Amino acid sequence: MRIELAAAVGLAAALTVAGGMGVSIAQRSEQPLVGVTAVHPVTLPDGSAGCNLTITAKNTGTSNLKISNTSQVRAKPALSPQYGTWSKLWGTNQFVHAGKSWSTVVNANLGCSYVRQYRFVISYGGNEKAFIYPSTGGTKNETVSLGNLYTKFFD
Repeated sequence: MRIELAAAVGLAAALTVAGGMGVSIAQRSEQPLVGVTAVHPVTLPDGSAGCNLTITAKNTGTSNLKISNTSQVRAKPALSPQYGTWSKLWGTNQFVHAGKSWSTVVNANLGCSYVRQYRFVISYGGNEKAFIYPSTGGTKNETVSLGNLYTKFFD
């Protein structure tokens, strides 16, 4: 008997079972009971091969604020009971200049329809604060507005 399964993640598995109805133990086959074949992954309609995320903030203070390169995102696919591992959002520190607004687009290696959590590390002077966005649960929004970082964390 041969059954082929195509998983949503773009992998295919072929399950080969030796024997069939009415086969006795004396008629054993030396063939493996299970064989798995991987094929090329596919891009899912929800964009799970990658997703552009826009992150915005403003700074009404008189000093520049740094959003650390240790800031991260993690995702939870629709049928998953838990979030995946944290991944860095960018490779270098980002700066929100005094009295300015800031915006960046990040291409995250996760699906746009996935629920996401962010961990941002903000610093100014010798002070550093980390926070999770959103503070509870997750978000599917592709635009993340951090608001006024200066008054929120250092005022």
